[in-house]
Amino acid sequence: MNTKYRDFKEYFEKKYGLQLTKIITQYINENKICINDDNWNLKKFKVMKITFEKGEKCNQIKFYVSLKLLIEVKNKNIIEYWLGLLYEAELNHGLKNLNLLKCEEYVKKQYKAEKNLSKNLIPYFSVSSLDYHATKFLEKYCSQALEKPMALPVLDIVNKMNLKIIYEPLNEDIFGKTYFIESEETMDNEEKRVISSGTIVINNKTEFMKLIESQNNTIIHECVHWEYHKNFFELQYLLNQENKPIVFKKEDIEFKSLSISNKIEWLEWQASALTPRILMPKKVTVEKFLSTIEKIKNQDGTLKNSQIYERAILNLANFFKVTKKAVKIRLLQLGFKNIIGINCYIDKEYKPAYYFNYQNEDEALTYMISFKEAIQFRINNKWLDVLMKERKLIYADGFFAINHKKYVQVSKKGKIVLTDYAREHVDECCLAFNIIGTFQSNLNNMAYSSYYICKNTSNQQNIKLELNMESIQNSRIIGVTGCTDIAFEEISEASKILDKMIGSFGECLNVLIQELGYKSNKIIGELVFLDEKTIWNYRKGKRIPELNKLLAICGGLKLHPRITYKLMEKAGYTIGNRGKQEDFIIMFLIEECYNEGLPSWNNRLEELDVSIRLP
Repeated sequence: MNTKYRDFKEYFEKKYGLQLTKIITQYINENKICINDDNWNLKKFKVMKITFEKGEKCNQIKFYVSLKLLIEVKNKNIIEYWLGLLYEAELNHGLKNLNLLKCEEYVKKQYKAEKNLSKNLIPYFSVSSLDYHATKFLEKYCSQALEKPMALPVLDIVNKMNLKIIYEPLNEDIFGKTYFIESEETMDNEEKRVISSGTIVINNKTEFMKLIESQNNTIIHECVHWEYHKNFFELQYLLNQENKPIVFKKEDIEFKSLSISNKIEWLEWQASALTPRILMPKKVTVEKFLSTIEKIKNQDGTLKNSQIYERAILNLANFFKVTKKAVKIRLLQLGFKNIIGINCYIDKEYKPAYYFNYQNEDEALTYMISFKEAIQFRINNKWLDVLMKERKLIYADGFFAINHKKYVQVSKKGKIVLTDYAREHVDECCLAFNIIGTFQSNLNNMAYSSYYICKNTSNQQNIKLELNMESIQNSRIIGVTGCTDIAFEEISEASKILDKMIGSFGECLNVLIQELGYKSNKIIGELVFLDEKTIWNYRKGKRIPELNKLLAICGGLKLHPRITYKLMEKAGYTIGNRGKQEDFIIMFLIEECYNEGLPSWNNRLEELDVSIRLP
């Protein structure tokens, strides 16, 4: 029968109770603690606390057991005494080679950041110590990487750590698995195989994981877990043997028991933070980056700042044989904040680079947010909502930007995007968002920002964005939007058509179609996904379209928001005052995506996972 324990303290007290009794008895007899004769009785003892330290070897631990003793002496008096026991042991498919090093009167142990482990055997890493730990790792497994820039010999490190790599087809969402305990597994071809402890399985099924850069990052990530977190998994197996197999799945962890899942975030923060520091050590990476920047500038003096940094990141990725995402994370860790706008992955695609002059080194900022986040901010921020209704601010493919031709334009695909000038000066024309970590750890907000900016999806749940409309940056942007010429040209063009839209819905629709220059109902029907007869009925005033069909007409014909709202008014519809989230989504499409066309609207609705489809 499998016995389960809450923690190591309960395990040790129950498993080694008799041994502890013998040790206590021997200690009392030899030391006569507060006892003047041999007539005594150990009434009770309790393990009060156990603190852990790293041992000399990877799977070795030291732990200090604090015992509270109740000793009965003459006249049935009870004496309280505290005893401290220092042990060393190995964790290898169980607690092995347990050895008592010291038995003494209890002494409170001093905290040693470098050696102490949590009660779950997780090391304590501060942000300031991460480069130190990465250096220690490299001193142990690849010291030459600390002396000169080089692509890390990942497979050599794997061999030195006595690990093994195998390549197997796994599910698409799994990059790799690390086996900490030997386990029988059913492989992709339904064949059962025994996977030994210390095996890293890399997915050879996805194109992404066939790239050496992706493999290197994943392998070192798993090596970090093995080096620093193996004892954590051994402890889970010790406490409950059903915690088997224990594997890392992509960047999360898969357990057969989920009772320990709340500790996983600590492991992931540590592995994710250490991996780029190991692949790209501090000193040599700074040297390589600065020399690369200088070389690029000398080769072409006409390049914009964003282009220079874009090329530099690509060069470093090729040199260190890592992904561009890994390079970006590492450069952010090293304090190069101006690369925040390079290689941004938002709304399932990489966006063109942007640049701004980073002022506050301690501030964690982003200017680019997803479409879904943008909608949510508008819903929750009345000030932002007003500015967008007035067309003073506009959502430009990731940015809340000042609605002026200097800063925004319409792309060939119909999206509102930043101009080339604006991309080099986003702090001049766009709102900024603070990145805040919600997971309680010793990581600062700048550390969280690299996970948000580089879209480390496993960590997004611990990160939130904050829009402070009273910050220096955002107050300045709002001040600029107060200028009377903002969005004047855009609104005046729409006003010319609006002035002619008089009468019934059908009459207004006819005026609109004539102004836009459409010659047949067939062409209109193809754009709005409705048949010719339906369009004819609307134009003749025989029918008023249902709301979803009216929205399809507005989206398909790429109508200016003010024209769309005019048509809706004529048809007897209003949205936005019912408090429904779907209304705000539709309003956002009408106002911020009106040039994109109906297929784009439906794609956005699908990505937002809402039930609305048009028509």
